[in-house]
Amino acid sequence: MNIMGWLSFRPFIVTALLVLVLPWGGHVAAKDTVQSLIGQIKEVQANDDASEGDLQAAMDIMKRIVDEFPASDAAVSILLMEEYEGVDFSSFGERIALLNKSSEALSGNDTAAASVDQKAACLARTFTATSTSELRLKLLIGEGGVIEGLPELIAPGNPTSQERGDYLSLVTALDDCAPFVNFSFGGEFAVTTSSGGGVAFVSLIDDQTSETTENDLELTRDTRREIQRRLTLIGYDTKGVDGSLGKNSRKAIIEWQIASELLPTGYLNDSQLSALKRASAEEFDDWEKREASKPRRKKRRVKLCKRGILGILYDCKYEWR
Repeated sequence: MNIMGWLSFRPFIVTALLVLVLPWGGHVAAKDTVQSLIGQIKEVQANDDASEGDLQAAMDIMKRIVDEFPASDAAVSILLMEEYEGVDFSSFGERIALLNKSSEALSGNDTAAASVDQKAACLARTFTATSTSELRLKLLIGEGGVIEGLPELIAPGNPTSQERGDYLSLVTALDDCAPFVNFSFGGEFAVTTSSGGGVAFVSLIDDQTSETTENDLELTRDTRREIQRRLTLIGYDTKGVDGSLGKNSRKAIIEWQIASELLPTGYLNDSQLSALKRASAEEFDDWEKREASKPRRKKRRVKLCKRGILGILYDCKYEWR
């Protein structure tokens, strides 16, 4: 065949090759695209602090898989809300619902934190020390934020006349800055002054907790689930047991801390976690026994295949599910 003949015939060859190659190439691209999309969803699932926007984006990716690759195993699993390659598709909607329901759950905690700061600032303005000593007073704040009785001077142990004058001045400042409405912890509380003129409130029942003290615990997801379970079992509803200590869980921790006469920060430390376990030991043991007595769903052997051209199944394998 001469050159001109080859050129005239070449389009037919190219067309034939495209017809043969594109279905296979398209299938491989579809498979890779599904896997990459599943990978994106996995990243969001693994992020305990994923925002509502992140979770919604993951759900949009699920919809895209169903729309663009309806015959894929992933699409079928999404429609049936079954797990697929470690992804729990049903959990995303649940997590979004929890976030939506908890938009105002911690407003009380925010108010309490603001009140602590405001009262400390009030004392710092009202109280003027005449000595450079640090004072520590023990007081009991009851209902309505009223100080019950006369605050006790804890430190220094043998005050000088100047330090006694500062003590009386601080007691007067406490009365001037009352009531301490969000300080009704039902237990002993302390106010501490520093030589620099600062004032801080600290629970005497336990050390003050914070996000840092809780991070130091290096809680696993299973441990966070256990915390949620224990709180719920003793009457402090976390609105779900998902291993993510969101706003509802923080609110439940605050309620437990208040009932336990602890500074309500919404965060735990090692001693408070131990106290929570002691407080919920009986209820948690009963729950574990009930769970152990429940009949377990029997696994079944299912056939899993990849779908090729014209719906032909290949690369089949069996798994127990």
